[in-house]
Amino acid sequence: SNKMPDLVGESKNNAEVLLNAMEMDLRISLDLLEDSETVPEGQVCRTEPEAGATLVKGQHVKVYISTGSKYTVVPDVLGRTEAQARALLKEAGLECEVGEPDHYEGVEIGMVGGMSVKPESKIEKGETVIIYLCKEAEVVTEPTTQPTEPTEPSESVVTETPVNSEGENG
Repeated sequence: SNKMPDLVGESKNNAEVLLNAMEMDLRISLDLLEDSETVPEGQVCRTEPEAGATLVKGQHVKVYISTGSKYTVVPDVLGRTEAQARALLKEAGLECEVGEPDHYEGVEIGMVGGMSVKPESKIEKGETVIIYLCKEAEVVTEPTTQPTEPTEPSESVVTETPVNSEGENG
């Protein structure tokens, strides 16, 4: 048959074997990658032309290989070391940056206390997740020179336009 076989879900090798077996001197592109929410990574997710199309000798056939979902689930790295957090995020296909350390109640010093993205949420691979390491709580000492004047925020100076309550506009 000179009809394009249905290769979706086949491995790259199988796709090549099946197309070559047709003995039609097809020009085959096999290194095209595309993300797919349905076809697992490494399997054919789409072909040009589509399955069932009539092929002519020497035709160029494009076989797209799935890179898997473009989304990944953010691992929960809270309470982990920076190294563990980096490794887990990398494994999930995410970039990792370390933000300003902060104090987190109940988290060991030096461990991850916060993340810029909620754990278990779905984001695109390659996105950056910022982790925040826990540092010691700052001991708040009352400053001895207490400013007497409370500093006014500048927004409080609002000039109200008087509302015309007489209702003259009639």
